[in-house]
Amino acid sequence: MTADERAMQELTQVIGRFATPTIVVGKETLLGFAANRRRIEELLQ
Repeated sequence: MTADERAMQELTQVIGRFATPTIVVGKETLLGFAANRRRIEELLQ
């Protein structure tokens, strides 16, 4: 098991699940990068 795999295992034991990536651009908060990629790109132009 690599160091990354051990770290991920530790996180899931402590937190119970992985956090959803969140980005705030201006007054918009977007949850999940892949699902909001197009909107993120629009806001960052």
